[in-house]
Amino acid sequence: MIIRRRLWQMLIAGLLFTLMVIGMGPLSQWIVTQFYLKPGVIEQVAGSQSHEVFQGIILQQKGLESHNILPVYGSSEFSSVSEFHPSILFAGNPTGFTPFLIGHGGSQDIIHVLNAASQGQALQDKKVVVILSSQWFEPEGIYAGNFASNFSALQAYRMLSNKQLTIETKQQVASRLLQFPNVRESYPALAKLLTHHGQDDVKSRVIQLIYGLFGRIEMASLEAKDALNSIKLLKIINVNNETNIRQGKPIVPPPVPLKPWQELSELATDAGQKAVTNNEFGIEDSYYLKYIKETLIQNQGSAKNDTLTPSPEYQDLELLFSVLKQVGAKPLFIIVPVNGLWADYTGFPFAERQTYYQRVRQMVVQQGFQVADFSDHEYDQYFLKDIMHLGWKGWVEVNEAMDRFVH
Repeated sequence: MIIRRRLWQMLIAGLLFTLMVIGMGPLSQWIVTQFYLKPGVIEQVAGSQSHEVFQGIILQQKGLESHNILPVYGSSEFSSVSEFHPSILFAGNPTGFTPFLIGHGGSQDIIHVLNAASQGQALQDKKVVVILSSQWFEPEGIYAGNFASNFSALQAYRMLSNKQLTIETKQQVASRLLQFPNVRESYPALAKLLTHHGQDDVKSRVIQLIYGLFGRIEMASLEAKDALNSIKLLKIINVNNETNIRQGKPIVPPPVPLKPWQELSELATDAGQKAVTNNEFGIEDSYYLKYIKETLIQNQGSAKNDTLTPSPEYQDLELLFSVLKQVGAKPLFIIVPVNGLWADYTGFPFAERQTYYQRVRQMVVQQGFQVADFSDHEYDQYFLKDIMHLGWKGWVEVNEAMDRFVH
């Protein structure tokens, strides 16, 4: 009797501990929203380009819930900052919206699949922008290292529990995620659930039951970690805001009325002319000196065998289409060109570039989504800042496209 009583006590204690751990995630997220998300903070978070934002749940979700927030999914072009960068040009909502930048260097379609799939109802009827980059569509697709540094296990768990997604779509996403060693090696419980999700045989049911508990505990710990990371970021912002209030400064700067787009384009051209003086490729001086000049001769003709087809990135893009449709988002896809002068110098075939542009454009249009295609700007001076990232005129054009899309 004593042994049986002790076993029951241990079982009850274990159950209570498990419930406490599981409840820790939602509780920590509630604390963030109640005590740290103060007025004006989301607009400041929107341009932070921090891992806390695009690898988490809380800050993205709160951004999506704001009517004046436009989610923009992209990658390393967000680090190409100038006075024409969207976070600067649209600061203070001069036209009624703030771009919420979601992505980082190495964030490609499968990463954005998780970003969108993890948000539940928050994307329903929400306009979003996806900036596509040609370098994503290399034959290897996303590199394992880039995937690992941008992957969010929390978002993968949330994807599996998203009732808006079909079983087939979840299984397709799961199959793709399992191709990366980081998922299998770092998150074994998640990997088991991804492997057997939606399967109805006895073995799969048992595995889902056993690993479902471990997964729920791990998910709760990831939710708590997300909350702590969000608090760290918000604390910094809130401290700065309190300092500004004491000094009589506004938390969010008042909007500066936008100049006409043609005038902004002319100003961007002037800025580009001042920044590009030491090369014939339209590449910013500092980038040219750091990455190009010493290997210029070796680069000549070096890309003559490069190709953008086939690539697993096209299948990842199809997955993104499926997820965006099922969660009810209304996307605009932006096609960014390569630097035509540099591509010609390295021998990257013109026909290969055009095939890529045509293929992704057709893929977007066939889904019934909107597209802003800038592929004809390959030779437009100052459209790009270097060999791949949006520059002064490029950001003006993209900003104008986003502004038209919103309104």
